[in-house]
Amino acid sequence: MKEAKLLGKKREEFGKGPSYRLRTKGLIPCTITRKDGNVNFYSFINDFNDIIFTPETYLVNIDVEGENYKAIVQERQFNSLSDEVTHVDFLEVSEDKPIKCELPIKFVGKSKGVAVGGKLAASMRRLKVKGMLKDLPEAIEVNITHLDLGKSIKVREVKLEGIEILNPAALPIATIEIPRALKSAASKG
Repeated sequence: MKEAKLLGKKREEFGKGPSYRLRTKGLIPCTITRKDGNVNFYSFINDFNDIIFTPETYLVNIDVEGENYKAIVQERQFNSLSDEVTHVDFLEVSEDKPIKCELPIKFVGKSKGVAVGGKLAASMRRLKVKGMLKDLPEAIEVNITHLDLGKSIKVREVKLEGIEILNPAALPIATIEIPRALKSAASKG
């Protein structure tokens, strides 16, 4: 899993007013959910570009005034009009306990169906997984070389050692769609 760093300062005031004042200064209110009690802090909005606006999942090393935490992004909130980040919730993780998170899917290989004119249509970009931090990859590689026209690869076909996939097994991850031109050529022939 990729790693990132984030610096923060403890929040003393809570509620809509103090949060609004932070945002007007280019600061984002954040919370780290922990077993021993939550940590509330804020950080500069620009520090979130690599963590939030990416398909990757990061292990974030957060330094809040000298206290260090390892966490993953649990939830992010955006302004509905401007799409700016308004709040980020982190979940503290531990090396000795399994965690649940979403990992990006990376398609590998060239499909037989794509080679003859089909189009790869990804219906999922991420998979929900549960596993130990040390076992989690940066991305889940899904081999599509065997997919022919009109065929799909489903969640049940993805096997990861030491990692449990939490998505329903019957869901398709990707399908090789048959373009109209190939459909009409097949019907004429």
